[in-house]
Amino acid sequence: MLLLLPPELIKVVLFHYACPTLVGRPVSLEPVQLVCKRLNDLVVGSNDLYELVFSAKFSSRFAQDLAGLTSPNWRFQLDYYNQALALVQLRAFPPDPVELQQLLWAVYVMCLEDDDGLNRAQLDSVHAYDWIKSYVMNHLYDGSNENNGWPLESDENALALWIMWYLTTKDRIMSEPEEESDIIVSLVLPYVIGHFRYTTAWAPPNHLHLPLPKRIQLPGNQSAPTTLLISWPTPHGPHPIYKKSRPWNHCLFEHRVALAPPLLTLAAKQHFFIRREIYQFGMPPTMPRTRAEAPERPLPFPTQEDIIEFNSHRLGGFDGLQGGTKIGCRLARAEWRRMQYCANPWSGSRVSNIYIPGSLSGLFVGRMLMMNEFALAGLLANAALPAGLSEMLLSMTVTPVYMRLEELVCRHGEDVLPSTRLRPPPPESPLSEDSDSDSEDVPMPLQEELDHALAQAFDDGMANAFLPPQTSFHNRGEDVGISAPGLDRTYDYHRLVEPSLVHDPEACPGCIRREEKMREIWQQDIENEATRQVLPPCTGVQDVVIRGDTDLKHTRAWGAFTIAGRVRQWDGLIVLMRRSTLATTIFYGYITNDGMSFSGNWRIGTGDPGMPALEGAFSLGKVAE
Repeated sequence: MLLLLPPELIKVVLFHYACPTLVGRPVSLEPVQLVCKRLNDLVVGSNDLYELVFSAKFSSRFAQDLAGLTSPNWRFQLDYYNQALALVQLRAFPPDPVELQQLLWAVYVMCLEDDDGLNRAQLDSVHAYDWIKSYVMNHLYDGSNENNGWPLESDENALALWIMWYLTTKDRIMSEPEEESDIIVSLVLPYVIGHFRYTTAWAPPNHLHLPLPKRIQLPGNQSAPTTLLISWPTPHGPHPIYKKSRPWNHCLFEHRVALAPPLLTLAAKQHFFIRREIYQFGMPPTMPRTRAEAPERPLPFPTQEDIIEFNSHRLGGFDGLQGGTKIGCRLARAEWRRMQYCANPWSGSRVSNIYIPGSLSGLFVGRMLMMNEFALAGLLANAALPAGLSEMLLSMTVTPVYMRLEELVCRHGEDVLPSTRLRPPPPESPLSEDSDSDSEDVPMPLQEELDHALAQAFDDGMANAFLPPQTSFHNRGEDVGISAPGLDRTYDYHRLVEPSLVHDPEACPGCIRREEKMREIWQQDIENEATRQVLPPCTGVQDVVIRGDTDLKHTRAWGAFTIAGRVRQWDGLIVLMRRSTLATTIFYGYITNDGMSFSGNWRIGTGDPGMPALEGAFSLGKVAE
């Protein structure tokens, strides 16, 4: 009877056969293909059937970047995800390292492209959270015996922690046994505090202009390889750490996409903070109840109402719209772009927009992690992981952080504010490395000239958050003038307030450069069909400067701070300088959780950017106002 129906109706029947329910693995169509040649030909030649089945079961955001998908492409991806779910359902971890990576990458990409929640539903149906938690609790320290006891910064560990983070919910955290929660905190603790050993950014935060040139220009028309920048050995390896990941050729709809693993330490910090934000800040009975009831004091101090307000921001608050470390948000699309373009500080595209303008505008609230300076010095001096490493051993405490931030943008075609070093960015680097670029035999300059040139190339002014010293801002309506001693002019930036940012793709120089770069990529795709790259869309913005402060009521409780900084275009790294009358602190990190969180590290604002410093983690969340 089925064969008597028109082909269009047969496809409808086959679709419902393959998808009897929304949640759950799709039913294989192979038995249908064995019935007769006509049904086999209909299934094999039906592009829209496999696309319908895939779209009913899984999210397909990344398919938008791949034009001309055919039935075999949709079928491949459907089978790929189905097989991955089957292994997860069996609570299996393949013993073969390559097969394990393939499985973890498949699940991670499902998490990353889950726009509509379909992938999460399928992963929950096979108990993926319990599966990946089992991996974290039992395999995170695989290989640590050959690594002085420290857990490896491996692709597997990075993918596992990010998968577990995406599948974490507030209910799961609140119902997690305290003993289990403490075990997970102790497992990720080395990643949280080990900024001297593990990568904390896609490229060290002392660089603003990336990708780095292969050689540094020196006086007298000479040059030197930039590898000389890596010059400070420590017991834990070279510092600062230049991330140069070996790309994973991920198969997406039968197209090979080169991806670097996500930043492991960023996921570890979020796992740490959510399990410590469960606990409220205490209120001594002697603490004043309100500001009106408090006696006058020369220094800031909190009242009970300040503590109550801060506690309301734990884990995003009761409605998920407050500060703190938010749970249950989508992974940002920016992470996919970083994995494509930021695997190597010496390569990548400077015409991409990793950072989404507007992400930092508003009030951010959260915590910064403090530790004993002498305990940190002990960790730095010894390569081995101390026995019994714990929060208590490091005398770790947390401090509230409030930041009200505003973005100032410079459009393509306008003049960009120089960085502290007052030098232009390096010339555009190609997408691929030239392996012979450092092999030229060139004469070396005098040592003092080399030292000066390396210092200029090494630090773009992290201590001033990439801004000229003594930068000042002058309001001019919707525009803001930025000036500093040593600059010969004032630079005009625009407040990011709609509709002040008008982006015309036809006239935008950034869009024009993007199209030129895309033509190069398309030509490479023709020559090498295993590669597939699509640059992010141009936003019309070429530079983002941040300014901010603390609101009056938060100033009275926690101290007065002014904030200024910049966004690194290459990977979206945010570097902020927070100043008070007592100290300067540098915050650097990334927007995560679909633009709702800002996480990373803080460090003291003085000292050599090439050396490990007093440093700790922080986690802030945007407040919906």
